[in-house]
Amino acid sequence: MVNDNESRPRHPDSIAAQARFLEARAERAGYRLVRNQQPPYGWILLDAEDDERIYSGSLEQIDAWLRS
Repeated sequence: MVNDNESRPRHPDSIAAQARFLEARAERAGYRLVRNQQPPYGWILLDAEDDERIYSGSLEQIDAWLRS
């Protein structure tokens, strides 16, 4: 089932706000959230100490992973 929010493009301001919120949450948990510069241009969660790649995906997927 597709969520209505997933089928509509999000406003850039809401994406930026969500990214800042998740960056702060990731930092508190010992991670860094960075934008992937290679296709498919998602997001990457890195270990804050050694930059090891922990998880990657959309902001929604990163949010769910941080909540788990």
